[in-house]
Amino acid sequence: MEILDHGLATDWGSWELVEATLLAFRHIRARRDPDLVCLTSGQDYPVRRLAEWETEVLAAES
Repeated sequence: MEILDHGLATDWGSWELVEATLLAFRHIRARRDPDLVCLTSGQDYPVRRLAEWETEVLAAES
């Protein structure tokens, strides 16, 4: 596991949250270069096993 500290002062709904998300995407692309990146929030997080969810997402992309 890796933790990225963006160092931005953020408030709910602020541009800094978007900026922090974009920084995180840039960081992971530079370190891992994934084929797919998906942002899930606490509200959106699947209520089933992550492996099942990943399989469904990858199948939908084809």
